[in-house]
Amino acid sequence: MWLELGVAALALLVVGQGVVLWQVRVELKRLRAVSEAAALTDVPTSMLVAVLSRVQRTLEAKPAAPVPEPVRERSPVRVREVASVAPAVSSYDVARRLVSEGAGADQLVEHCGLSRGEAELLRSLHAAREGMVSSRQQ
Repeated sequence: MWLELGVAALALLVVGQGVVLWQVRVELKRLRAVSEAAALTDVPTSMLVAVLSRVQRTLEAKPAAPVPEPVRERSPVRVREVASVAPAVSSYDVARRLVSEGAGADQLVEHCGLSRGEAELLRSLHAAREGMVSSRQQ
């Protein structure tokens, strides 16, 4: 009887160890999957530093490109004169006058406070009006 109890106890210990080993194996698989996923997305710091220094050397080696001057269609002095007309005149009136004198969209934005789209619209309308006037005269 003692022998049978001893064998039964040993059998329970073996089953218990089997369950524990099975749980350890499942946890190990989960940890491997997590570490592989992290390895795919993790960039070593040394690699980041190397790339950053390479970019910095490239930027230092290239000379800075000169900033081009904006093309002026009219003298800036004349544009300022027209833009400084009596304050009672609206900015659209000043803009119309400047467009009729050949001012560009940049000058309208700068001196009349118009948005880029408004300035281009005024220039387009003026060009269309000039086209209509010249076609009527012919």
